[in-house]
Parts: sequence; structure tokens; C-alpha cells
Amino acid sequence: MIFFAKRPALALIMSFVTAIVIGTLLLMLPASTPKGCGISFVDALFTSASATCVTGLIVRSTATGFTLFGKTVILLLIQLGGLGLMTFSVSLFLAFGKKISKAQEILLQDSLNEDSTRSAREILNFLLL
Repeated sequence: MIFFAKRPALALIMSFVTAIVIGTLLLMLPASTPKGCGISFVDALFTSASATCVTGLIVRSTATGFTLFGKTVILLLIQLGGLGLMTFSVSLFLAFGKKISKAQEILLQDSLNEDSTRSAREILNFLLL
């Protein structure tokens, strides 16, 4: 965490890459597609990256090409990408009553291009309400 605190841009990039890779693996599970309609690695990667980056491009129809589980994965990736991964992770910390370190506050401010002195809680209240 100290390594990423000194390099907030790298932390942001790595969080997006991690979300895309996890999304790809979840979309490749047999539970994500209708029986007999598997998805290739490239298609799952493209769908995951497109959802996380909120691009909206698709290779196959989301309505017919994915099961409820697959659609849920795609929706979660869209939420993660839309709100921002740092916003989402800090929200989880606050929801579970955990303290936010100064390094995490700096990461959140940097990921949102926020240069004010507002706390993480104030920033999240502004974003989510």
C-alpha cells in the first residue's frame, strides 16, 4: 500500500486492470452464459473492459448472450467503472466502519481529480447523494 500511496496513478491503473481481469474470469464461467453458448477469452476480456471503462461496446447481446449471473457481473463492472474503483473501495471501508488512512484519502482525491481539502466522507457524500 505504501508503494501505491507514492504512485496514485499506478494504483488507479492497477485497480482497473484487476477489475477487468476478475470480470473476464467471471464472464468465462459456465454460469455466465446460457448452456452450450460459452464465451471466448477475447470476447470476455473485451466485454469486461468495455463495461469497466463504461464504453458500452459489446460483442454479443447482453440480453440473450448472458445468464442472470453474467448480466449481474456486467452490471457490477459498469457500477465499478462509473463510480470509480477508488470511490467504491473507500465506500466499502466506510460502510464497515473502518478508518481511512491519509494515503487512501489521497488516492481517492487523485482518482477523482479533487484538489480540495474535503475528507473522503465529504467527497463520497457529494458523489453518492
